[in-house]
Amino acid sequence: ALVPCHEEARAAESRDVRRRHVVILRRAAVTFILNVITPRFALQISDRRLTWATDPPTVKEDDQNKAVLVEGRVALGYTGLATVDGSPTDQWLAKTISAVGSSDFAKICEALRAEATSAFLKVPVDARLRRHAFQGVGWLRLPDREQLTPAILTVSNALDGAGDWLAEARPAFETSVTLSDKLKDGFLVNHVGVTPTPSERKEIWRLLRRCARRDASAGTYMRAMVLGVRGLARRYPMIGRGLLGISIPRVAVEETSTTGRVIAVFGGTDTCRSFLYFPFAGEGGVQHGPHLVMRGSLVMNPTVEYLQKGSGGRE
Repeated sequence: ALVPCHEEARAAESRDVRRRHVVILRRAAVTFILNVITPRFALQISDRRLTWATDPPTVKEDDQNKAVLVEGRVALGYTGLATVDGSPTDQWLAKTISAVGSSDFAKICEALRAEATSAFLKVPVDARLRRHAFQGVGWLRLPDREQLTPAILTVSNALDGAGDWLAEARPAFETSVTLSDKLKDGFLVNHVGVTPTPSERKEIWRLLRRCARRDASAGTYMRAMVLGVRGLARRYPMIGRGLLGISIPRVAVEETSTTGRVIAVFGGTDTCRSFLYFPFAGEGGVQHGPHLVMRGSLVMNPTVEYLQKGSGGRE
């Protein structure tokens, strides 16, 4: 049958749009986000690899940020699509949260849920390719509690009640909150992204258990988490070896409640929010941090470069 020219043009345009979205989706960020809560710290390790979803996967980028520190209280990462509404997902996430202009995490999560639902419905591909999750770890101040409450926040279109991946994405994103007042093993560990085997999860648990028994520092916990994630990276090519660690001490959040100041530093410390960058190759001369969002203000990709001796600058 003959197709009218204008209908043929629309069909060609539709095919072109679909091809562009498939290219975007092939830049997968099926990554690994590891979250840990202890009585003193909320910690997150995110890898920085983007891959083409080929067989086998092909590395597209090995140093892409996937984390946002929100209001100095929650470290929020993502796994799934690497691009949303034409922007890198980490930037879209930071700007979406910043636009809320509030420190109320109920409002932040609802805005993220609604905006993600709207954006992902515009992606005209199979629901299996639209599976995505944002997940954060940190401290909430609930109206009926005097003390800070450790929590894991998830906004996803494809996780079930147990945190396992569904076969296909749902049309709408949903929000879930896990409050962790009681830490049975002295810590709580949670992850999203690549699904490890039971024995692989057990190995990460053992590393963290050693830290808990020693009441370890934030830096020691983060290095144990790095060992666990890099162990997985040797077996799962979608996980990169370049990692970013974020530590949010309870005492730092409590101090902010009193002073209103949010202080973050590069390097491990037990009393201040801190970032530790673990480069995928060599020691490197740069420290990267997550995007920072604070009551509508936004700082993108903070970095510190260490000058070499004899460079003419301060060491």
